[in-house]
Amino acid sequence: MKKTTLLLSLMLIICGSSSAFAESIYEKPILFRGIEWGTPYNEVVESYENKGETVWKPDGLDADFFNGQAKHYGEVGFAMRSGLPEGETVAGYEVDYYDGVHFNFVYTPDETGRLSEDKDHAVLCFASYMFDFGGKIEEYNAALEDLTNKLTLLYGDIDSEPSAGYGNRAVWKGAEGTLVSLYCNRGSYLNGGYYYRIFIQYSFEGMEDLLQDAKAALDKDFASITDGL
Repeated sequence: MKKTTLLLSLMLIICGSSSAFAESIYEKPILFRGIEWGTPYNEVVESYENKGETVWKPDGLDADFFNGQAKHYGEVGFAMRSGLPEGETVAGYEVDYYDGVHFNFVYTPDETGRLSEDKDHAVLCFASYMFDFGGKIEEYNAALEDLTNKLTLLYGDIDSEPSAGYGNRAVWKGAEGTLVSLYCNRGSYLNGGYYYRIFIQYSFEGMEDLLQDAKAALDKDFASITDGL
């Protein structure tokens, strides 16, 4: 049984020096498949098949970003599932065709300053790949080492050291407040045994500002409700 995790906590960034070998690449913005952060929803879906959406209501750890305390926002956006074209891989690994790619969009205020729950007012702020290795722990361990090495080759030294066990493992920083992180997850099947997954997550520092703007717009709407007073 698969249970798709749409949102995962991003770890704190601890600045580290990049290797001389990867410095020129490391200093560029890190993007998800070349898509600029803040790209409108309608432009993103031109290239990706929408295979389902879920309301995004970040709270708790899901809303922490760059040491921010953005929590309890209400419904500020939505997450979209997609796959890649059949046969296309990421770093040599297959992602699930149905929901191996996730995009998160946040609604932005309209000209009146209120939150417009309209896809024409939604922009990209977070995206990720998910690799599911089922119960094959040996394949999972080998892929984790391989993907860590490949990300380090591209983006330089890890900005925060991997933690032991499962959860947030490593973060690489790019220019303009961008980042990519490697997240590991172990879950259990209802009938026993474990499954192992790796997530590669992409985002940018401006995500927190977008969430705060959305929260302010929600607060403005809530403050205007005076029925029964």
